[in-house]
Amino acid sequence: MRCVSVILVLALAPALQAQRIIDASDPVNRSLIQNFDRIWSTKDSKDRAALGCEIAFIPSELGFDLRLWTSYALTIRASEFAGANRTRMTALIKVEPLAPAGEAVYLARRMAIPRIPLNPPKNVRVGANGGFALGEGKYRLRLTIVDQRGRSCMKQWTFKAKAGRRNASELDPGQVADASDGWAGFDAPPAGAAARHATIVINAYPVFRRRHMAALTWRDQVTLMNVLSSVLSRSGFQSARVVAFDLQRRQVIYNEPEFSPRSFEALSDALSSVDLTTIEYATLAKGPTERQFLERTIQDLTRQGDPGEIIFISPPTRPAEGSGQKNDAIWEGHARPSVLALAPNPIPEGAVIDFAKSGKARVFSIYLPSDLATAVNRIAASTP
Repeated sequence: MRCVSVILVLALAPALQAQRIIDASDPVNRSLIQNFDRIWSTKDSKDRAALGCEIAFIPSELGFDLRLWTSYALTIRASEFAGANRTRMTALIKVEPLAPAGEAVYLARRMAIPRIPLNPPKNVRVGANGGFALGEGKYRLRLTIVDQRGRSCMKQWTFKAKAGRRNASELDPGQVADASDGWAGFDAPPAGAAARHATIVINAYPVFRRRHMAALTWRDQVTLMNVLSSVLSRSGFQSARVVAFDLQRRQVIYNEPEFSPRSFEALSDALSSVDLTTIEYATLAKGPTERQFLERTIQDLTRQGDPGEIIFISPPTRPAEGSGQKNDAIWEGHARPSVLALAPNPIPEGAVIDFAKSGKARVFSIYLPSDLATAVNRIAASTP
């Protein structure tokens, strides 16, 4: 009998979910950068308090928002924090544009290690991933991670970022941006036109297929939020409620009736809380089914006020399970919904698609940035 080794990775609790560009001229940030530079200078010293970790660099990929997203994945053995109630860590990234040459940009992030038992299993690790956007060019990246005990791990890469022949990065060559640099807020309605309102419902599920899907990766989260940003900024809405749900657990994990640019941080935290590894037996045995959960969610949103135009953002999922009795009357009085089906493989399917189709939804298959632009333009041109 073959033995299969399984590594369990626990997600780090995010005190700050994604990297944020920091102002290097600010005295507090300048002190932080100097401290990290001193730690980096001891990289090869035997006296450095090392934190055993593995850091993998993930090459730049063009997102639906026409930005090149570069990311990393971090894993640390849980035994490094054995017996600790809670450990805080800080990550600092230094990005140096080499060609074209430019000033270094610094991004910071705080993370928290959940409580680790005194003798954790050897195959358990804690992990996190993060990243940023950039324009085409050549860069040097230096990543340093330090915990509250002063232990550190670090890695450096030199890499090229290229969008490809058919597309160009929305950012200028050598430019670096973080995940918060996007939608700035709603525009006023055209003169004489009524304000448009939308309810945007996000299926918090991985966008990109992989062998083990325990949680949403940083790239999954950023993709969902960037698609949301494109809808908010280019579809002609003046207000929006944004809802996110965990379909596997039948839970609404986020519900903001007046979404604003400052709401992205809370949405990011909600997306990072999704746990795809377990599901309550009672949910499987007694329901609600996926279809029933979606029906109840729309009913609840309708009770909270006029939902306006309903737009689903849904990654690819497995085929819809048996849904039992359907209540197609749920769509009476509602405008025709829309679905942005992200990277469907090979065609859009799943409970969200089936449910939206019962309301005669327009389903847009989003494979490329141009597909997203077309879909958003068609939503913007539609009559409320």
